[in-house]
Amino acid sequence: MKILMENILQKARKIHCIGINGSGLSALAGILSENGKTITGSDSNGIAHHEANITDELDLVIYSAAISQDNVEIMAAKKFNLPLLSYPEALGFLTDQYTTIAICGTHGKTTTTAMVATILMDIIDPTVILGSNIHEFGDSNYRCGKSEYLIIEACEYQRHFLNYHPDFITITNIEIDHLDYFLDENDYRSAFESFIARLPRNGRIIANFDDKNVRNLCEGLASLANRPKVLFFDKYNPYFNKMDLSIPGHHNIYNAIASLETARQITDINIDQAIKKLNGFMGAGRRFETFKRSDGKIIIDDYAHHPTAIKATLAAARDKFGPDSRILCVFQPHQYSRTIKLFNDFATSFGLADEVIIPNIYQVRDNLKDISRTSPEKLAIEISKHHKKASYGFGLDKTLYDIQNRINDFDVIIIMGAGDITRLTKSLI
Repeated sequence: MKILMENILQKARKIHCIGINGSGLSALAGILSENGKTITGSDSNGIAHHEANITDELDLVIYSAAISQDNVEIMAAKKFNLPLLSYPEALGFLTDQYTTIAICGTHGKTTTTAMVATILMDIIDPTVILGSNIHEFGDSNYRCGKSEYLIIEACEYQRHFLNYHPDFITITNIEIDHLDYFLDENDYRSAFESFIARLPRNGRIIANFDDKNVRNLCEGLASLANRPKVLFFDKYNPYFNKMDLSIPGHHNIYNAIASLETARQITDINIDQAIKKLNGFMGAGRRFETFKRSDGKIIIDDYAHHPTAIKATLAAARDKFGPDSRILCVFQPHQYSRTIKLFNDFATSFGLADEVIIPNIYQVRDNLKDISRTSPEKLAIEISKHHKKASYGFGLDKTLYDIQNRINDFDVIIIMGAGDITRLTKSLI
């Protein structure tokens, strides 16, 4: 069956992508298009989903993992008996055609993947799939290379990365997330164990020794039949203090070291030139993406949606702009389920901000029970127990109005979250 589907992906000339604006599927669609495929697509943000988009002339339909099975185009594809692949499945078949470098971990996947690509793009000409646009790719989220190498961001959600066929795996860190799917920490770690088990015997793991969950996972590999080689990196890495990155934050130094050690495992590189490239790396979209207004106010757009990432982003901002900068953090929690299960951790994550506003909670894959159990007001109240100034913003529009009326109270405004809060950034810049 696998061979049949591989042949379909390789030989299909006309492919329709449902949810084509998604960060992963848009990149895959771009690569397939550059390889001579005729690509059409639909999305709730753009060309609307409609059964008329599906015809029997299509060879394959690929759908974003966010698309439900009762989508009108999926139903139409089934009616025509067309081959259907989810994005992770399609990417999985693509990885089997390359020597694949997969970057995984709870935090830092996008930045580390982009950094690996930045080091290697002029050396081995890789194909790359990212979760965000980067300047080095001409503000695109993919790169179509001509070599045997593919560099991808490998997401653990719903064990999607178990569709992939990696030859190298880089693990940035492991900390429980996606609590609408994973039962507990053991369930979460087991996904990474299963992913590592997909490595061939000559595969390699590049792992963060300073992360205890990563360290424990990799030190327990003796039970695996394939026994992949593990290369650890840590804060004592000889290149750690040579980094002078354009993007701030101690966590990004770890991302840079991970990318440097990954690149060294792939091919011979000039270390000084690689570090120079990393120091010049401008960052990925919505990863501490910084804008300066004509009035001097700094607007930062950031994807952080986990307590650890929030703390890291605020620490980076405080380090970059100084202790006297007046920092407002506008945080939109992503999912009610995540908010509930990490409620106490969220409450203590904003200590380095001068003020916190919670405008709303971005609802996605949430059930009615979870929605009834918490609210942005409750989170704001809990944060205020640990923070001198935290409030509920009464929605995005009211929050924007409030910020605009008090813009001179702040030097730096951080718009933070993985939902639609980024539209505040667009309004403010």
